[in-house]
Amino acid sequence: MAADAADLEGLIARWRDYRRRLPGLPAAGAETLEGRLRAEAVALLQAGLTADEAFVVAVGRIDDASRDFGREIWERMAEPVAAESVQPETAPGRGVGPVVDLVAAGILAVVAAAAIKIPALFGHTIGDDSDDSALVYALNLSFFALPMLVAYFAWQRRLGLRRWLLL
Repeated sequence: MAADAADLEGLIARWRDYRRRLPGLPAAGAETLEGRLRAEAVALLQAGLTADEAFVVAVGRIDDASRDFGREIWERMAEPVAAESVQPETAPGRGVGPVVDLVAAGILAVVAAAAIKIPALFGHTIGDDSDDSALVYALNLSFFALPMLVAYFAWQRRLGLRRWLLL
């Protein structure tokens, strides 16, 4: 927390210098704005944000000129993250291409369609006029399709066996 407070003070000092360089902004009330900024940022720090995040959010809440400065800081923070981000070709899937993803989705869709036929084994059909059959399908629809959807997303995220078992 002490490191976050030191980082926050450095960011506030940069904001103060930025405010002084802007032409046409009144000097009166700068201490008040800084006090509001500091109080807001400290509250956000205590809520669990990092110093950078807390500062950017707090600056955005102060005024329009400060919001522009916060936007600049945010863009600088985002540049390293964007450089490290995963390219679309190697996105979270197995890296074998969109054709394999499409085939996997198709197979899971067929399995989901077959799962919807399970109540028919017990005498409940979709076209049946009885309220009981409609109720069975309405109450259990998520059991037919949701497991296949979860399986697809787990496959996309390359979950290990341990996480598969937790699902």
